[in-house]
Amino acid sequence: PIHKVIEKDFLFYDRLAQRKRIAYNLSSEVEGKEILCDPNYLELIVNNLLSNAFKYTDEGKSITVVLRETGKELLLQVRDTGNGIPIDKQAKIFERFYQADNEHMGSGIGLSLVQRLVDLHHGRIELESREGEGSAFSIYLPTEETAYRPEEIATRTNAIGEQQVYTTNNQDMYIVDTEDEKEVIKEET
Repeated sequence: PIHKVIEKDFLFYDRLAQRKRIAYNLSSEVEGKEILCDPNYLELIVNNLLSNAFKYTDEGKSITVVLRETGKELLLQVRDTGNGIPIDKQAKIFERFYQADNEHMGSGIGLSLVQRLVDLHHGRIELESREGEGSAFSIYLPTEETAYRPEEIATRTNAIGEQQVYTTNNQDMYIVDTEDEKEVIKEET
């Protein structure tokens, strides 16, 4: 079930929330719900969003993860009361190697990767943010297999050294883990 994947990632950040004195909550209305998704990709999505939320949320603020069904979609939202993203930077936030500020360490590929992985699942991502008030990244994923063509459904999972290969959309997607940064390299088959 999708709740278990999200809960695992949520719990990973629990000690950091305690250390930073951040109110940290998971609100889930989808226990037992299963959707067609790659759990490894979903983990990358959640980890990137939570990592950013903790990076830009100060002590005494809050981070909330929401899971609920909205019609034929599942909403996965990471919402914080952190620094927020300046309006002039929001349009570029999903561009590869773009960073809204240079104060925090990062490569600028996290949100680009998130958007690409959401796209692979026929989903969409929306950003609501106000500078000084926080941000909400809302991901909508289809809950029905009919959102996918038969040839898009993953057909194999193999481990190749430190790489993992998934066949989706008649393309092999390689997940490469390099110095804690994840990137997707698309190779036409």
